[in-house]
Amino acid sequence: NLLDVLWEAISTRQVLSLYQGLSTKNLQSFVA
Repeated sequence: NLLDVLWEAISTRQVLSLYQGLSTKNLQSFVA
């Protein structure tokens, strides 16, 4: 289903962006 593929791509991108945000937060707190 095309909708399933789109939803999977969106959820994967959200998880990646969330992981990037967490890693940048951890890096900033580690540097500071």
